[in-house]
Amino acid sequence: MFCNYDYEEEYALIQKHPEMGVNILKSIELLDDILPIIMYHHERYIGNGYPDMISGDSIPSFSRIISVADIYDAMTSNRPYREKFLHEVTVEEMLRNKQIQFDGRIVDAFLKIEKSLNNDSK
Repeated sequence: MFCNYDYEEEYALIQKHPEMGVNILKSIELLDDILPIIMYHHERYIGNGYPDMISGDSIPSFSRIISVADIYDAMTSNRPYREKFLHEVTVEEMLRNKQIQFDGRIVDAFLKIEKSLNNDSK
């Protein structure tokens, strides 16, 4: 049987999750300062992310940090629909998307810290 699955509709729904997270947390006054971080963690450095297509340093710095940590975790974790990626593949993808999806300074800092932590654990 043919599956009439609408990926665009699902992606549009996925793109609402930052706003949904903010709406859930906005009544907690203590969290007011982190709401922009949550809202903009899927913006792309070149400006074609979501929800507002902001770019570069217009994206809150903590959102840019979370986006790098988030992609590393997402790619190196098993998902119901795929196996985790190797560390090397994940790093390659992060480097390929420096200054496109991610702030290159943050990617470099993340990889430096990650390498240091791995060297310390050996």
